[in-house]
Amino acid sequence: MRTEDGIDAVIQHISVNPSHRNSGIGKKMINEIHRLYQNKYVVSTTDEIEDFYNKCLDVEDPATSADDQ
Repeated sequence: MRTEDGIDAVIQHISVNPSHRNSGIGKKMINEIHRLYQNKYVVSTTDEIEDFYNKCLDVEDPATSADDQ
């Protein structure tokens, strides 16, 4: 993570050792960042990784939610 003007943290990369994946560690890291920084952070990465962050935080994808209506 790094800091920028007006933003407390910029998340560039988070990874979990492959031998420890699918055990909730990544989700715990994302939730802790969210708890510490609230909305004062941004995710600077690919769409696929951003989808992972949103999934960890139970953020609904606007593109899919519009289809549900």
